[in-house]
Amino acid sequence: MPEKIPSDAKDKRIENNILVICVDPPWRPVSGADLRNWRTVLAARRLGQVTVLSLWRNEDAPPVPYGIDLLSLTDLPASAIFRRPPGGTRIDLTFPAGSLEAFEAVLDRCKASAVIFENLALHPLLAAPGLRRSAVILDMHNVESALIAATEARWKRLMGMDRTVKAVRRLEDQALRRVDEVWICSEIDRDRLRRIHPASAPSHVIPNAVPMTFSAPEKGRAVIPKADGPRLLFVGHLSYRPNIQAARILARSILPAARASFPGASLVLAGRSPHKRVKALTGPGITVSADPVSMAPHYAEADIAVVPLRSGGGTRIKILEAMAAGIPVVASARAVEGLELVPERHFLAAETVPQFAQQIKSLYRDRVFATQIVKSAHEYVEREFGAERIDGLICTRIEDAIGRFRNP
Repeated sequence: MPEKIPSDAKDKRIENNILVICVDPPWRPVSGADLRNWRTVLAARRLGQVTVLSLWRNEDAPPVPYGIDLLSLTDLPASAIFRRPPGGTRIDLTFPAGSLEAFEAVLDRCKASAVIFENLALHPLLAAPGLRRSAVILDMHNVESALIAATEARWKRLMGMDRTVKAVRRLEDQALRRVDEVWICSEIDRDRLRRIHPASAPSHVIPNAVPMTFSAPEKGRAVIPKADGPRLLFVGHLSYRPNIQAARILARSILPAARASFPGASLVLAGRSPHKRVKALTGPGITVSADPVSMAPHYAEADIAVVPLRSGGGTRIKILEAMAAGIPVVASARAVEGLELVPERHFLAAETVPQFAQQIKSLYRDRVFATQIVKSAHEYVEREFGAERIDGLICTRIEDAIGRFRNP
């Protein structure tokens, strides 16, 4: 069912034009970034008319609901955008000639009270003079320089040769000086941001929300063992490096280890734009679902969500989504970072392949224990990450940014 949002003026606290700028078109949402961006769009719709601008257009997407305008900056395919330009950093994208002028035209058309950028990779557009007419917000899904530093070779850091990290920090510093406010996913990331950029714009925590598709799961059930073994599920943007790594660990190591106890165990890797290394994992008992229209069928058929992330930043909507859908979760510490989850209450923790296999076995064979995990997790994510709570935070932040811009 589609999400319901206020559609008449009496439901809106203020009336404004709001522009949300995304790298990927957020409708229909597939990846965690899409889900966060679409939540921002739906919350902003409570305050006025919303225009969404993405760098490329998804020609296969169904009509956008709620009277929301969805524009694209270019007619190029995603593959042309997701190329590192000459001299660019790891976060940089290719903006074709005329992009800034095209963006200025959108600003003139929208006359936005607030402009929300969803990604540091959009930093070239922050130079647009037309932004001086609006409150500007940067929604940092990740602290990119910290994320890159975590994967940089240790010898490079020790010898001061981590040029990539330094280059991205310079971009962050420039972007943070050009915006009025910064949103961040968790207190952990806000602390990181403040340490790295102490003089940045005011920062506020806007947690990721549970997609409303799963806010009242029809199952609320635990794992019901089948004779052939559990169906494992991993969801994410399948061209994102940490997700590629996790998918390969799942297919090549964790699934074979689980099959030692359950020979019929299977794995589904579902998400946007699977990388060729992910597509190559397809085989007996391993399915790669590319760009699914909805994740609901995958959650309905899954027994356990397994998230063996070793790197990455932000907070993982894939964790919240699984818990809200009534699926028990086995995850690494990196995967649940910033969510304040309690092991053995909300999820089962694992770091090594044998640990993942053992936790899968525990959930699949102990139905009572699995039921307790599912119930506790569902209650927690609804209370802390429910859409109504997060929408309220987003609306408050947008209103406050507009108010401060109008009355400095």
